[in-house]
Parts: sequence; structure tokens; C-alpha cells
Amino acid sequence: MPKFHVITGDGPSVQSRLASSTPAQRRIRGTRLRQIGWLEFPDGLGRMFQAVDHPRLTQIMRTWPDEGRSEAFWLVDGVPVIDLDEAIEAIDVPPALSAEELDVLDQVPREWTTPDDLRAIVTAGLSHAAGYARVRLLRALANKGLLEIEDDKIRRRSPTVAG
Repeated sequence: MPKFHVITGDGPSVQSRLASSTPAQRRIRGTRLRQIGWLEFPDGLGRMFQAVDHPRLTQIMRTWPDEGRSEAFWLVDGVPVIDLDEAIEAIDVPPALSAEELDVLDQVPREWTTPDDLRAIVTAGLSHAAGYARVRLLRALANKGLLEIEDDKIRRRSPTVAG
């Protein structure tokens, strides 16, 4: 079962960023974030969340248990941004796709498939190194909000989903 939390403006790291309440900030307030993974650091832990309504937006909540503190970091298309304001501006710009990403995206089915089956589709007939490069492009496409990943299945996201 995925874990969710919501951008409300109530937490200290988000509240200061949403205080000015620009139209873009009002649009993103209330967006649900779905937990998509865990991270381990030498001095702490992290959780990754993806915005449900804006799948290009990712939050990493890093915690330092020994120090009792945590901090949120934002990414758009898998690229770190300075803060939530910059992230909001960035999701209003369509993602840039390389020719290789477009080629791989064309191979991703719109119906649910397993990660193993998708890897087999995008790497068919390629050397190990070329196949590995193609699999890395799948992560880039997911970061750009173009793939939907749920439980143990993947599909090409509907083109109607917002930034």
C-alpha cells in the first residue's frame, strides 16, 4: 500500500515557501505525494515521494535520526532545484526529451507490464552495455513523469496527466 502525504503549507519547510501564495503555489498546495522509495546515506535515511498530480515533481525527505532533524529537497525531472518555488516554475515548462528517450518511450506499452518484460522489450537485440544505457533511460522517463510505476508494474503514462 503506497504511503501518501500532502503539500499543505503547514510544515516548516513547506510553509515558508508557500507563504507568498502565488498562483503557482496555490495550484500545488494540496497535491498528494506518494512514497516511491527509500534512500540510505552514511549519516541518515531518506524517503522519496512523487507528486500524484505533477509526476515530474519529486521530494526527498532526508532525516538524520541521531540529530533529530530532517530536511526536504525537491527535484523536477530528476534534477535538483533550489526550492519548491523553483520546482513549481520548472514543472510549467514541458520536459525536454532526447532522441534516445523518444525512441525508448515509443517502445513502452500503454498497458501495464512487469519491469522484467519492459527491460526485455527495450533491450532486445542489444549488447549488455547498450541495453544498460536503455534501462537508464527508463529511469529518466519516469523522472520526467512519462512512465507510471505502481507496485510491480509499469506503463506509459496517459498524455493527459499534468506536469
